[in-house]
Amino acid sequence: MKKIALFDFDKTITREHSIGTLLKFIFRRYPLHALAFALRFIFALAHSFLSGDYRHLKNSVLKYYDLLTPEEKDVFLHNVMPKRYYKDALKEIARRKEEGYVLFLVSASMEPYLVPLGRDLGFDYILGTQFIDGKILGLNHAKEEKVRRLKALFEKEGIPYSQDTTVAYSDSYKDDKPMLDMAHERFLINSPVRSQGYQNLTWD
Repeated sequence: MKKIALFDFDKTITREHSIGTLLKFIFRRYPLHALAFALRFIFALAHSFLSGDYRHLKNSVLKYYDLLTPEEKDVFLHNVMPKRYYKDALKEIARRKEEGYVLFLVSASMEPYLVPLGRDLGFDYILGTQFIDGKILGLNHAKEEKVRRLKALFEKEGIPYSQDTTVAYSDSYKDDKPMLDMAHERFLINSPVRSQGYQNLTWD
């Protein structure tokens, strides 16, 4: 069986939610768009809370990501985001890679920026919220959808999976329990939750 390591991204590898980092970066460069986005954001956020569906919110954010030039995206990907990573997360990714684990980055973050970030971090496979023609493809990539996509990827790529040889990391017991429970070793990062069968790690 393959040794598999599953990592969430936001608040697991990063110190803050990447979507917030992205928006701050965009509005520093395009401040005139801030008011229009604030109005759209309030509507989208209210819709998301009421429906539990965050696709509309992420569709709105992607429109602003597309405002950035290729050069600006390069700055965000290679200068801004790396400064938000936990040093301990980078050490753990490197350690698992050295131990021969196949590394999976599994996040609700948007693939347009998650994929290049994951490649830079050394992940073998990257799964996030997918987009096509500027709109979300399928479901928001969270909770049980992470498990469904992972299992589909294992089957497609012919990756032999066993819970006994899998480790998983996330900051959120509530949101990522389905993915964490795919692993024999389950790590909660900087989390106040204490639960039997889970190990708590404090990362800096």
